[in-house]
Amino acid sequence: MSKSDIWKDAAAIEAAIDTMTERLRERLERRGIERPLMIGIHTGGVWVADRLHGRL
Repeated sequence: MSKSDIWKDAAAIEAAIDTMTERLRERLERRGIERPLMIGIHTGGVWVADRLHGRL
């Protein structure tokens, strides 16, 4: 399975979002940030920022 095939798998995407959420939460807590602002690159990152923001 190529790297591009992995990202087509919904379960792999969910797992990646879960990992990013946990790592961001830990980093935000260490820095004392309670209400983070999220941005995404319009060409493909907005949906990631939206998902992370919703979980944080």
